Amino acid sequence: MIPAIVTDLLEETAQKYPNKTAYKDTERSVDFTEVRDEAKHIAAGLIRENVRRAPVVVFMEKSASAVIATLGIAYSGNFYTILDTKMPGARVDKI
Repeated sequence: MIPAIVTDLLEETAQKYPNKTAYKDTERSVDFTEVRDEAKHIAAGLIRENVRRAPVVVFMEKSASAVIATLGIAYSGNFYTILDTKMPGARVDKI
């Protein structure tokens, strides 16, 4: 059996539960359709900028937007690295 890709799971979930809350933080709440659509928008931007099979850094506070960013990167065929915004600057520069 081939394992499901996270974007495949999002597609299935957005179809089954389009208006169900997918993620909620102190700033916003997003349903599965919004997550999918915003992630695809991010993916389109990366593809348009010709970012292919590359590491993309996510340097954001924990939030709905950070989750959506990682999914957008996955949709674009790239891979992501999440950096903690509280990490010392020297460590971030090294990474």
